[in-house]
Amino acid sequence: MAEQREDPTTIAVRGAIAGDEAAMTQLLERFTPALMASARQRLTGELRQHVDPEDLVQEVWSITIPRLGDLEPRHERFTPVLLRFLSSTMWRCHAGMLRHHLRGASKEVLAESQLPAHTTGVISRMARDEATARLLRGLDGLTTAERETVILRGLEQVPNHEVGVLLGEEPNTIAKRYGRALEKLRSLVPGTILDDL
Repeated sequence: MAEQREDPTTIAVRGAIAGDEAAMTQLLERFTPALMASARQRLTGELRQHVDPEDLVQEVWSITIPRLGDLEPRHERFTPVLLRFLSSTMWRCHAGMLRHHLRGASKEVLAESQLPAHTTGVISRMARDEATARLLRGLDGLTTAERETVILRGLEQVPNHEVGVLLGEEPNTIAKRYGRALEKLRSLVPGTILDDL
């Protein structure tokens, strides 16, 4: 019987937990484009004038990195677990920034990052990297409904029935749209986290 190889995310998470800087870099490079897409979707209206998506991504990583050791793989894979954790952290950070902004607090709605300089440098580089730009362009090439579905269902790991409630559609409609949109996006943006979805 052939031995099953671990996926790249699982290897990177285990290495990052063990303190391997190269594994942490690989993890940041793999997931930051998806986080940038999600942050861009979340930050709209007036809040977008005060918070850059990259700042939100930095905040999400600053909460996630110390908690990596708490994550348990599902079916021996970390990708869906990490995406879900990053997503829920993104939602909480976004909600906190929105509350802060609505209270009329100063324009500075994010605390200064507590991440090591190396980590913030990788995140900043990835926020401006061609891989991130390709993913964002690919998402921009989808219809609004397709883009929302891919971000919610794929990148944020929200179940079909919850996406259906959010978008006012049947779960079966969401599932079909997600499959079609994901295939379209994979053809436009190969070699990304989309390959693991």
